[in-house]
Amino acid sequence: MASVVKRALGNYIQLWTATIPYTDLIDAATTQAVACFTLPANATLLGGAEVDVVTLFADAGSISAVTVQVGSSGDPDGLFTATGAFTGDTLGRLVGIYPALVGDGLAVEAVFDATGANFGDAATTDLDAGQVVVRQMFFVAPD
Repeated sequence: MASVVKRALGNYIQLWTATIPYTDLIDAATTQAVACFTLPANATLLGGAEVDVVTLFADAGSISAVTVQVGSSGDPDGLFTATGAFTGDTLGRLVGIYPALVGDGLAVEAVFDATGANFGDAATTDLDAGQVVVRQMFFVAPD
């Protein structure tokens, strides 16, 4: 599960960060959703998600590409459209689209897709390296 840091930036603005290492990607499937965080009630999103590909994903085996997108179960790329995060892709921070999603109680997740093989065997990963950080800024209206 993603490691989450929650920071208040002033009285009403917050920035939540989820760190997702390659060891979290273990599903015996080529697609895996990783829960990042659930935004509080009265949250209004301040732009799309930021995805920071800290370390590109790598595999000495059969996986030949990995993409990541951020959104919700109903709109998987509603906060950030899919981008490559594998060896040979661009390393660094990318900012997502302005969301059509409402932040109030939104369960934010990162969806990873692999090409060539499953991520793992449901217990361990086939990846050898990689880490992505997802950040979302939002405003919480006072009661």
